[in-house]
Amino acid sequence: MPADDLTDPAPATTFAHLDATIVLERSIAELGIYPAVDPLASNSRALAPEIVGQEHYDVARGVQKVLQRYKDLQDIIAILGMDELTEPRTVSATGTALPSRPVKTCATKTAG
Repeated sequence: MPADDLTDPAPATTFAHLDATIVLERSIAELGIYPAVDPLASNSRALAPEIVGQEHYDVARGVQKVLQRYKDLQDIIAILGMDELTEPRTVSATGTALPSRPVKTCATKTAG
């Protein structure tokens, strides 16, 4: 795909006809996490409660919410720095709620 641009007309048109899209992210691979699947950018029509079951669906959506919150906090820290965060955000950003490798940690915790 041209310059990794998911909005380029060729891939964007193709994606509309697919049941699932798996997005590989170089920044995830640089962390040593393989396969380097971006769970926020990837999607599947099969991830529906009537297909995978309500519990699996709820867990998958919950993980996506945690990862999105982690990404949002990373963006805020990059712009403002840790000193500008409010107390609850500082605790979230420095505590175990936001590990340096969230995808691998979530997978380990759910497997064990």
